[in-house]
Amino acid sequence: MRVSKFAKQVCQNFKTLYIDNMNLKNILKIIAGGFFALGSVGAFLPLLPTVPFWILAAIIYLKADPEMARKIFAHKTFGKMVEDFVVHGIIRRKSKKIALSGLLIVGIISGYFTYKIIWVFCVQLAAMLFGAWFVATRPEENLTENKLEIKK
Repeated sequence: MRVSKFAKQVCQNFKTLYIDNMNLKNILKIIAGGFFALGSVGAFLPLLPTVPFWILAAIIYLKADPEMARKIFAHKTFGKMVEDFVVHGIIRRKSKKIALSGLLIVGIISGYFTYKIIWVFCVQLAAMLFGAWFVATRPEENLTENKLEIKK
């Protein structure tokens, strides 16, 4: 999959914002690598999400190593979803449906096991409701090559 021209420009712009402190830069690369690894594991485990961890990794890599962010954007399966969110701030309708369905399924499963421990259940419920609200309120779009049209 190709990286869009706009995403290349974002990566290029972030190259000028390199962090001067090499220690901090290396720490950020390690943190981003950890998020990337968690997301990679999530590609094979059904309850661990891939895209949110890769979004975090891409955002951090944009500061520490823009070339790695570009590689994440170019991933054939998850790259477009990550690029859409990081570069354009959008979540496609199909991705929203998958994310919200996953939240519902995980919420039901975890609620079944934690309903007797009321504070754990309440924290999980609050986190899942916040996550569902966040996903549901992100704009959707129709992407053309040069223009981003937001649906309301």
